Amino acid sequence: MPLNFTAIDFETANGSSASPCAVGLVKIAEGKVVDTFSTLIQPPYPHDWFATGN
Repeated sequence: MPLNFTAIDFETANGSSASPCAVGLVKIAEGKVVDTFSTLIQPPYPHDWFATGN
């Protein structure tokens, strides 16, 4: 059975789920990495503060 999926890593700047600061994706086809993507995101105000322990 082929192993095909896309994994998503969603990072937040602080404890608020409304504070996205980065996202990454990895596409797996037949058990092998075939594509990757990552980008930084500016969280919207007022969720744009960064928690240093995060």
